[in-house]
Amino acid sequence: PPAAELAVRGAPLALSAALEAAAASDGMQEGEPSSSHAELGGGAAFTTSHARSAAVRRAFEACEAMLEVSDDAMQAEAESERALQGLELQVWLELDGFLRRFAANRATLIGGTGAPAPKQLLGLLPPPPESGWPDDFMLDTIAADLRKAATRRRSQTTLSYQNDPAPFIPAHRHYPLRRRAQRLSYSIWIVLKEPGLDLQPLLDTESTTDRLRMVLLR
Repeated sequence: PPAAELAVRGAPLALSAALEAAAASDGMQEGEPSSSHAELGGGAAFTTSHARSAAVRRAFEACEAMLEVSDDAMQAEAESERALQGLELQVWLELDGFLRRFAANRATLIGGTGAPAPKQLLGLLPPPPESGWPDDFMLDTIAADLRKAATRRRSQTTLSYQNDPAPFIPAHRHYPLRRRAQRLSYSIWIVLKEPGLDLQPLLDTESTTDRLRMVLLR
């Protein structure tokens, strides 16, 4: 789980543990009175109450510390997600430009016979950025056409591998960003891979962010 989630989970656990320790301390003092307790009388009750208050105070201090860590972790994760989203969008923009150049060199359309735009890859196209896709961005148009064609096919025929061996399955708009970017960082090499290209370094790279940067460096 993310660090922020762990911190939030840990706060009530820390409080619970401290309160249990305070209760145990009370039980020991009440169940095993010492001669000093008998001599002090009300002083024993005061000592027990003071110990309980100190334990509760320590518990709340631990909770506050964990929640501060949680706030910092959530901010860091939000910044990390924004950076990942920026990389993801940049990869799609670069891919669109690459495919348009590829298509222009072969006098064909993106998605046509001469330009590789696999449906499995286009299914990972994210929602448009807040400012929208650039005017010359073509992949969203192709994805929209594929979505319409898939809808018509589902309404007209019984789905089967023979009818559509490579169906277009777009990711849901609420599909997690990290998962979508992770899949993109691998599947985009369907288009970019050249004969003899060693992809082992890609497979050895654990970070999705680093794999997307490897795409941009191509």
